[in-house]
Amino acid sequence: MKKFIYYLFGERAGRLIVVSWNWLWGVSEPSEQEQAVSEAQKSLQEMQASVEKLTQAVAVQVQNYQEAEAHYSKKVKEYQDLETKAKALKASGNKESARLTMIQAVQLEKVLPQLKENVENAEKYVTAAKQQLMRQKEKLETYKSELANMQAVQEVNAALEQMAAVNNSYNIDAAKSQFEAAKETVENHQIEAQAKFELSQNAGENFDQKMEDMSLEEEVSRRLGD
Repeated sequence: MKKFIYYLFGERAGRLIVVSWNWLWGVSEPSEQEQAVSEAQKSLQEMQASVEKLTQAVAVQVQNYQEAEAHYSKKVKEYQDLETKAKALKASGNKESARLTMIQAVQLEKVLPQLKENVENAEKYVTAAKQQLMRQKEKLETYKSELANMQAVQEVNAALEQMAAVNNSYNIDAAKSQFEAAKETVENHQIEAQAKFELSQNAGENFDQKMEDMSLEEEVSRRLGD
């Protein structure tokens, strides 16, 4: 469409029409700058999606850690209850039951260190994941601010380019030069016409004077009989 307008009205007038139309309707042609901002927006959207996935992953790790911690606490309580129960059974004289209960407590006590290690590892993983998530969120916020700055700069640049395009299209300096040249031409013609007029006036007066002088000379000669 732009090429057709340039072809129909000429490049200069066509450019003015396109720029004015775009300005009127708030339309701008995609530029390298706009494409860069668009790519930055897409990258930011991808980063946002990654952060959301990471947030979900961290939430799952936190849940697993909480479950492991609850399981460990439950087993510790179960071990303590078995040990207390075994001692109570022994005190009541029920040695056989006390022995069996204590065996359960001992067996459970053996797995507690492994359960505790699992909980500690889960806690480390959760802490690291939370720190990573925080760093990614901070980066995301930084990029959001930078994108906002990029968009602001792009809008300013676009406005300046639009103004420059309009100024170039109107080409006021060139128009002023053409006007001054036309004015000078008219003034020169005026001076020339005035000079011609004055010359014509002088020439007429000289001719009349000559005719008058000739008539006077003839009259004098006639009267003197020359």
